[in-house]
Formats: sequence, C-alpha cells, structure tokens
Amino acid sequence: MKAWQLLEQKGWCKGALARNEAGQAVRVENPYAVRFCLYGALLRCYSSMEITAMKTKVEEVINPCYIGDWNDFQQSGTPVIALLKRLD
Repeated sequence: MKAWQLLEQKGWCKGALARNEAGQAVRVENPYAVRFCLYGALLRCYSSMEITAMKTKVEEVINPCYIGDWNDFQQSGTPVIALLKRLD
C-alpha cells in the first residue's frame, strides 16, 4: 500500500505520527492506529530505503519547512495526500 492510499483509507492526523480511535498518540506499528501524519504514513507503508527516497522528495518540495511542521500546518489531509500522490 502507498502512503497516500493509507491516508485516504485510514485517515490523516497532526501532532503525532499516529493516533487511535480515541485520538491518543500511538506508535505507527500499533494495530489500533487509525490515523497517520505524513511521516507516520511513510513509516507504516515503506521500507527504510523507500522512506529515505520519499522523504527526500517531500523535503525538496516543502523546503525549508521540516516535514512534521509542514504536516501540522495543514488544516486537513487533502494537501498531504495530494503531495504524496504527486511524488509517487
């Protein structure tokens, strides 16, 4: 599964890599994680080499903003998903 697909299917969040149904921050690999931030989605979906490659692509577009800050500045997951789709 691609990171953008995970966000479309499960949901997007900010302020944590992943959140459960109650909105509590959880680890990305937690089976109860139901929403993910941009970087959390990369961690959940890709191998370490793929994460590095995609993170580099993302950072080239959002430079000079840090990936977590950029994610958290968004008001919805729509621009996050659009960016991931564009870079896929």
